[in-house]
Amino acid sequence: MLPRFFASKPEKDCYLFLDFASTNLKLVLVAADYNSAFQHPVFAHKTINHSLTFQQILEGEFDSLKQDLTKALSEIYNKTPFHVRSCIGGLDDIFFESTFNTSVYKLDPNFQIDMGSLQNILSKAQHQTRQSVLNKAKKRFKDIQIKLLQSDLVEIRIDNKTVTNPLGLSGSSMTVLFYNSFCQAKLFESISHLTDYIGFKLDTFILRPAAQASISQVQKQVIIEISHSRASISVAHNGILQKTASLDYSTNSLIEVFQERFNMDPTEAMHALLAYCQDDFVREYRDMRKAVLISTGNLIDQIKQTLIEFRIYDFKNTQIKLLGGGACLPEITELLEDHYQIHGQIHPISIKDFQFICDPILQISDPGFISSLAYANKFLQHKNQTADTSAAKANIDKILRVTNAA
Repeated sequence: MLPRFFASKPEKDCYLFLDFASTNLKLVLVAADYNSAFQHPVFAHKTINHSLTFQQILEGEFDSLKQDLTKALSEIYNKTPFHVRSCIGGLDDIFFESTFNTSVYKLDPNFQIDMGSLQNILSKAQHQTRQSVLNKAKKRFKDIQIKLLQSDLVEIRIDNKTVTNPLGLSGSSMTVLFYNSFCQAKLFESISHLTDYIGFKLDTFILRPAAQASISQVQKQVIIEISHSRASISVAHNGILQKTASLDYSTNSLIEVFQERFNMDPTEAMHALLAYCQDDFVREYRDMRKAVLISTGNLIDQIKQTLIEFRIYDFKNTQIKLLGGGACLPEITELLEDHYQIHGQIHPISIKDFQFICDPILQISDPGFISSLAYANKFLQHKNQTADTSAAKANIDKILRVTNAA
């Protein structure tokens, strides 16, 4: 039975985003209306803590979460009645697997690429990469059913040169790069049942790396997220994800260091870290800074190695953006600036970095919540591009939509 409070006449159209992380569920309501800069205001948000394991989420053991989520939405609705146009789920890296797949096709250099040949190549490339991903997934998960979540065109190269519009060009070869991701079908079903319970159909999932990529615009960006349970690094340009990797680090790693070094329990250590980020030192500053430098040094080593694997050596035209609660640690910026000899190019991501989201009443103060807004920004970016895009990109998108539907 659906919650009764959704039966009243709505007053505000909105989009509901549910960020499924490993230790909590964050919900964000974003108005469907937008301002003159095409930015949609955030009008409500909540964090719901839970202790569910991945297996419990997979099995849909949401009894307590259902009640907490219903209560949170009820409180918001009682203040500002709303109508949800779309319900979108955001998935943390622990819930899915992803890979980049490349296909290469020979071309006749005497002929220009037209819509027919482009459609044929993209359709074949997407089918082959999707099948390759699903075959690998089936081998890994054996008898478990797999659901393909995303198959996005990342790059087209003609004779190894990146092009945005291949129509009318000629060459000897075309290289097509896709980003594919999948999850267990059971996960999609269990989360769909959760959203059905609160009265909304789950429209789609957005994956964290793709959401982070939406932050990038003209300039290439390296986006490093350090959250309570995980860390990751992604490279994006013009809103398109180019590379991504997980790192063996989290702010919880630093909390554990504080526990051991300063003889604190987990709660004390967490509050000590939060205070440290606000220049409030519960122990001698030099001792705390030393502990932070030792712990974050491990993270910096992983970042350096990953960027070498990504073949990123020059930051002349590349920005580094920090995301998550760990972005508040000044030592991370300090160590990165010192190693790469760059200054003024490393910044924590704020609400101002989102092209399609705004916070007019300044209600988002938790830096850990900023990452949840990336899902909304990605969704609204896609809606905006669908409404206003070039003819060439529209044709390519149409080809991919037809292929996806096949």
